[in-house]
Amino acid sequence: MKPTIMNLLTWYANQIEMACEYYHEPNDIYTEIKIARDKFLEKLKDEIDFNNLSKQEAIELRFVKWSGEDPSLYLIPIWLLPVLPVGTKLICINGDEIVYDGKNIDNDVRFGCLAYGVRVKLEKKGEEK
Repeated sequence: MKPTIMNLLTWYANQIEMACEYYHEPNDIYTEIKIARDKFLEKLKDEIDFNNLSKQEAIELRFVKWSGEDPSLYLIPIWLLPVLPVGTKLICINGDEIVYDGKNIDNDVRFGCLAYGVRVKLEKKGEEK
């Protein structure tokens, strides 16, 4: 995993835990977690190229391989929905292809992932998996 993404995930986990440890009112905890989430996503969006993901990157980010006919289709984890760029080509589990416009998919999940994914770069024969 890219060190920048690992650092962001660590920072985010720490922020959530600090909110839970240091704040005792539910509204305060929620507010602190929301602030941390917004900061985290703002930085993260520049670190992921949804149109050029390798299989390894997708796995590290917890995309899930769809069991359909397309071996390169990996479903997007819901936690990445807020940073999914408008204009990204997506493939639905039913095979339909769309260009994401920020509103034309829902947040229904299976295995923690959306019903939409991207095609990842698969390893060439003879390369390590």
